[in-house]
Amino acid sequence: MNNKTRRRSRNSSFIILHSSFCVVLICGCSPGPDYQTATVSGTVSIDGRPVPKGFITFSPTAQSRGAVAGGPIADGKYRCEQVPVGKMRVTFAAQAAEMTTMIERATGVKREVPKDILPPQYVSGLEADVKAGENSLDFPLNSG
Repeated sequence: MNNKTRRRSRNSSFIILHSSFCVVLICGCSPGPDYQTATVSGTVSIDGRPVPKGFITFSPTAQSRGAVAGGPIADGKYRCEQVPVGKMRVTFAAQAAEMTTMIERATGVKREVPKDILPPQYVSGLEADVKAGENSLDFPLNSG
C-alpha cells in the first residue's frame, strides 16, 4: 500500500468516524418527546390469578397523542415508562406458563408455543386514563 492509498484510507476513516459522532451528538441531544409521559405499573390477572407471562401495550386514542408504549408482564406484574398522558387503549398478550403443541398446516412441522389464555372479549383492549407522574393501574380480567 503506498502513501497516497494510506492517506485516502485514513481520510475515509476520519470522515466516517466524524459523521458517526455527529449523528450520535444530534440524536443524543434531542429534547425528547413533545408530549407529557408517565410511568404506569400494576397487575394483570384473569379470574383472580396472575397472568404468568405476556405483554401489555398502551396506545393513544383519538383524544390523546404520543407513541405506543408497553412492557412485559411477568407473574402478573408490569411496569411501563414513558407512557403518554391521556386516554389510552390498553391491549394484552397473555400466555400460560405451560407450552402447547401447534402443527403448521403447510409443512406438518410441530412447534411448542406458549398457550394463549387471553379471554376473547379483551382482544380489542380496554380504555384507561393515564395521569402525569406515577400511575398504578390493575387489570382484573374475567374469562366469563
